[in-house]
Amino acid sequence: MIHKVSPPALYAICTGLFFTSLFVISCILPLLRRGLRLLLLQIRKLVFHRFTIGRHSLIGPWTVWFTLTHVVYVASNVAGLCVGAQSTSLYMSRAGQLALVNAAPLLLSMHLSFLADLFGLRLRTFLLVHRACGLMTTAHVVLHSIVVVARGVSMERNNSVDVYPVTAAGLLLLSTLIGPILRRRYYELFVRLHQALAGGVAAGTVMHLRAVAWSRWPFMYAYGGLITALTLFQLGHTILYNKQLGLPLPRIDVTSSHGTVKATITVSRPLVIDAGQYVNIWVPSVSLFSSHPFTITSWSPDPVRRFELFIQRRQGFTSRLHDRAELHRDISVQSRMLFSGPHGSSLRVWDFEHVLFFVQDFGIAAALPHLQKLVHGRARGQRKTRRVHVLWHVNNIDARQAVTPTINDLFHADGAGESYIFHVSIYNGIEMETETSSHGRFTIHPGVPNVWEILSTEANLREQQVAEGRTTTDAVQESSALDTPRTGMGNHSTGNNERTLVVVSAKGALRDEVRLSLRGFLSRGFELQDLDFQPV
Repeated sequence: MIHKVSPPALYAICTGLFFTSLFVISCILPLLRRGLRLLLLQIRKLVFHRFTIGRHSLIGPWTVWFTLTHVVYVASNVAGLCVGAQSTSLYMSRAGQLALVNAAPLLLSMHLSFLADLFGLRLRTFLLVHRACGLMTTAHVVLHSIVVVARGVSMERNNSVDVYPVTAAGLLLLSTLIGPILRRRYYELFVRLHQALAGGVAAGTVMHLRAVAWSRWPFMYAYGGLITALTLFQLGHTILYNKQLGLPLPRIDVTSSHGTVKATITVSRPLVIDAGQYVNIWVPSVSLFSSHPFTITSWSPDPVRRFELFIQRRQGFTSRLHDRAELHRDISVQSRMLFSGPHGSSLRVWDFEHVLFFVQDFGIAAALPHLQKLVHGRARGQRKTRRVHVLWHVNNIDARQAVTPTINDLFHADGAGESYIFHVSIYNGIEMETETSSHGRFTIHPGVPNVWEILSTEANLREQQVAEGRTTTDAVQESSALDTPRTGMGNHSTGNNERTLVVVSAKGALRDEVRLSLRGFLSRGFELQDLDFQPV
């Protein structure tokens, strides 16, 4: 039997729900939000700022997040291989199918920067994905081939069903084994050999599928069509940015400066370049079979036809480029070139009140465009960044001397504003005592940076500035309270401007120290970002 609710009772229920809702909104929800923030903070500390495997010569460091994602990836492939498999032939078939699925992202394009941009990933992240897919593909192909051999099937040369998977497995194993050996010492040789082996694997896979998987050819045609479309799109994009009707091809002007190479690239079509982006350049007169990515070290808020690169001499292409510049020290050497890009994305440095850079040696090159962007925005009143501090651990005198003019330009541009925000601290083992410039914004320290002490000092300074800003704001509000109607209870939160961004472009040991030390400062609004370029 349904009882009717009297109007007074209904009114009482609605009134109770109304005040209960107000209580939940004003008291319970803030507690839940605070609890959620604390929970997410602890997760960040555990997952992103703790290592399961430290840095070694061949592997590491692995954060907890890196380990978890790879465990899930491996477990999902093992489940796809083993669940419900009751025969050897089914294992063999599944291993081959999973190898095709994992290999699909590997062969979409020869240009990983292009794919990283399409997927919205940073190049370093996409390289990790590429590596994981490659290793998993190798494992499945090797298993597929082992089962073929274990079944005792004929391995005669004319038996394409058996020869090609074993050949592909051998090529994949060779590519996997030579990678760690060649990648750091002979990078250009490694890249070309890696691409050649990948082409061999693709050819072997197609020949194998022609014999055993006619029913799957529609999917292969679709995949081939996708590769063709991406290749044509990339080719058209490159042609569009390299050539404008009536204007010459891009050219590169190189000069030698204190053992380094400063390159100025002039293009025919104006480019919109953001801080942190990079280009891949190909200079046939220097090296016909080599191209190389370089971070763009200049920044402008407007489209440009000219931008700069700061190039460290190493081996191969960069060594030959340096030798050419040294051969003509008194003049600028010009060469025709082609490029792709700009690639990559920019950090949202304008969203932070304090920005702290930890850079080492030539890592300063990756930080320069961000510094120019910050100083430019502050000098013109576009953003409210209060402090930009560069901690530069430099043992290479050539790098320091080559970058000094750019640093001086930044100091000069910073002086055009109402207050100074740009500061530089250099750490090296040559100086015997601390030296400070006359304007107090440039300091040279002996030894190496103490990361924990630096982070603590920056945190205290930021909190002091925020407190002073709040005190000033409160005084202004009290002085105008009699003339201005009060529209709310007030909120002192300054949102994103109460955070500190820590940017790192340094060698492995310093990067690891910064990541581990930052665990104690996450609750104080610190965030960490690694730049795409990291010196080695």
